[in-house]
Amino acid sequence: MLFETENRNFGLDIVRSIAISLVLIAHSGIHFLFGINLGFLGVEIFFVLSGFLIGQIILREFNEKVSFQGCCTFYINRWLRTFPLYYLVLLIKDLLPESSFHPAHYVFIQNNQDLTFFPVSWSLAIEEWFYILIPLVFLIKSKSLRMNMGFFVFSLMVLNIIGRFFYIHVQHPEFDLGVRKFIPLRFDSLLTGVLFSMLKVNYSSLYSKISGLFSLITSILLFLIGYVIYKKYVLLESHAEAGTIKDVFQTMVFVAFSFSFGFFIIWLEQNPINQVSKKNLILKTITVLSILTYAIYLIHFDIFKFFISSPPFSTDWIKEMLTSSAVILTTAFLMHFILEKPIMDYRKTLVRKLFPNPVLGS
Repeated sequence: MLFETENRNFGLDIVRSIAISLVLIAHSGIHFLFGINLGFLGVEIFFVLSGFLIGQIILREFNEKVSFQGCCTFYINRWLRTFPLYYLVLLIKDLLPESSFHPAHYVFIQNNQDLTFFPVSWSLAIEEWFYILIPLVFLIKSKSLRMNMGFFVFSLMVLNIIGRFFYIHVQHPEFDLGVRKFIPLRFDSLLTGVLFSMLKVNYSSLYSKISGLFSLITSILLFLIGYVIYKKYVLLESHAEAGTIKDVFQTMVFVAFSFSFGFFIIWLEQNPINQVSKKNLILKTITVLSILTYAIYLIHFDIFKFFISSPPFSTDWIKEMLTSSAVILTTAFLMHFILEKPIMDYRKTLVRKLFPNPVLGS
């Protein structure tokens, strides 16, 4: 079987597929729909989903014991998952005749520079720094703070939000590069995912109770709140009244969307759709798209840039979209089977060799 589909949560595959589809649509030329940037939504979904998945790994182990070995095991698993494809694409881009060396991208500090070289890498920089810092924060907490894990995660998130508010209030940065892509103050979206994962791991009965219709309705309501804030204080920020109110809403727009997507994730993660036969062609297609998501995310922008030049929805644009999509999927397929999957299969063996008694899983 080319793609393993049996042991996957189909609801989470839907979430990934929605996120990457929003990003692809945005970068194909349809940036806005109903007045909101589709790429903005797609990346926020990825952030919360990453926090939700990584949070479960960390919380299951760190609730019992936090160790340096556990942190190292976590780093090896994460880096073998994210580094190979990222550095492959980065090296190829750097080696192109018209390119030059971009050292900041190799250590994930590119977000305060010109992002035109590798535009989609800004979100990966935020995630990688989160992966580096969060196990260390939990390690320090276990050694020096006796605090409920849920309260600790919530406190980290609140501190990040407060820090973003004061940064916006004092510095008045441009929203996209200065706020949305500013690494130190974007961890709250990932921490929102961790918070929901904590609910699943530590409060499973409550998690089951709220993961049905309540989660869906709450997700929709929070999304509408985020949408209103985005329209008035982000999309039309130059027309919004300057001052504390604007700064508060530009801070909280991420919170509204993050919690909306968090509730949406747990609704789908526990949804009866997961019981549908995995042999269904539509389900299989969604699962394959989910599996290829990371490779697609890394390469799609440059391929779209090369192929697409026509206005959205024109006949030529449709032809360019079909051609570029075929190239993206074929390339992502090859990247997955030639590099990503073999490394993913090998990493468990490597971890067992380095740490015969591993503390933290992948």
